[in-house]
Amino acid sequence: MWANLSKHYEITRWEITASFAMSAMIGTVAAQLGGAVIGALTALLACAMTLITFVDHRLLTIPDALSLPSIPVGVLASVFASGGQDWITAAQSSVIAAILGASILFMVRSIYLRYRGIEGLGLGDVKLAGAAGTWVGLDWLAATCLLATCAALLAVLTQSLMTKSAKPTLQTAIPFGSFIAPSIVIMWLWRLATV
Repeated sequence: MWANLSKHYEITRWEITASFAMSAMIGTVAAQLGGAVIGALTALLACAMTLITFVDHRLLTIPDALSLPSIPVGVLASVFASGGQDWITAAQSSVIAAILGASILFMVRSIYLRYRGIEGLGLGDVKLAGAAGTWVGLDWLAATCLLATCAALLAVLTQSLMTKSAKPTLQTAIPFGSFIAPSIVIMWLWRLATV
């Protein structure tokens, strides 16, 4: 799998090393917050989201091989982090949040495509929003989307101020997945810390 991902998406050894290092650090923090199983699942999330951030920033695409497995792993993590809630209710809530997150971004994508005639969001972003829902749940989904949007706007503003030649327009491509992915990890850790 790693060889195929590395070859197809031009993932460098440095990026793989960085994603494993990030995975170890974030997994350790999560384990302190929620136990060993939560730590291991969070390490998987951190690794996938770090690689998604690198790939989307460079190629404006989100590999399904990284985002889609995050959905069932997120449901599992939500069940383990439910804090006394029965596992069926926790799983249902996680799935509903995934459907809501993906549906909202798909609706935004469809409206933008219909009225502007171009894709404002890719389907990879929609799938990643579904993954976000499974991890952060209904309570933290809006905050996750807000964090990702504010970070993306801040990055565009900063780039605009730093480079005088290329001002952003409505056609400027922004790797939104590179902002959703870290927001998922941040808000998941926040969720763990407040349970």
